[in-house]
Amino acid sequence: MIRYTDLSDKNMINCGHNVQKFPLENLDLYSRHFHECGEILLLISGDVRYCIDGEKYALKPYDVLLIPPTKYHFLIPMSNEDYESYVINIRMDFWGDERLKKLFSPPYIINIANDKAVKRMFGHLDYYFENFTLEDFKEAAFHTLNEILICLSYRDKNEIDVTLARESDPMVMRMTAFIDENIESELNASVLASYLNFSESYVQNRFLKVMGIGLKQYINRKKIYAARADIIGGMSPNSAAQKYCFSDYSSFFRHYKKILGISPKDDKKQER
Repeated sequence: MIRYTDLSDKNMINCGHNVQKFPLENLDLYSRHFHECGEILLLISGDVRYCIDGEKYALKPYDVLLIPPTKYHFLIPMSNEDYESYVINIRMDFWGDERLKKLFSPPYIINIANDKAVKRMFGHLDYYFENFTLEDFKEAAFHTLNEILICLSYRDKNEIDVTLARESDPMVMRMTAFIDENIESELNASVLASYLNFSESYVQNRFLKVMGIGLKQYINRKKIYAARADIIGGMSPNSAAQKYCFSDYSSFFRHYKKILGISPKDDKKQER
């Protein structure tokens, strides 16, 4: 069984296949988080829900969940049934074209229960990990993931038995959509309260209750991830701070270092 393996030199951040017994007794393992890469989660078994930016999905066996970058997400075990899944994280330039953006767009679920070929491909990852050297595993996994992504990209999501979102909070979904659409503008509780026509305290409390993260913290993380993409793409840190409406560069620097663990200028040295 694959234990999360660093494959960053292949534009695959990590790859893992795990079984978690008694998930309700190990809730600390399921963190609520963001990241800059795309995530492919294949559920093999388990009674779970998955929340993506306020939208909760009831997953069934062999659902492939495609989570876009910078979407706040977390898993919610519903019982102590063993939870088994594959998780693969990849950079969104893995293919170098628009196919990944299309694939990682709503609806986020593709069920492969009747697709023996794709199921075998995930199984191949275990075989490679158990029988190959790490370097050979990386090479084989890279090509296998290409096959998986290509096969998934040919599936018409409109014809797939998609598990619809359940227990979603319409207000929080409106808030996350508004933040995404206005990420370059000044955003805070006052702006969201005015947009929704509710009090600031109500908006903040509603967001925290559903998402498990403060509204201010969520907005700052979204802005920093967006700024980092621009900096890696060639924009100066000062310009990025201004673009995403930080009050001053020192505030931008503090948030950047706290969230990403690296300074904007050091990150720029990694410019691709």
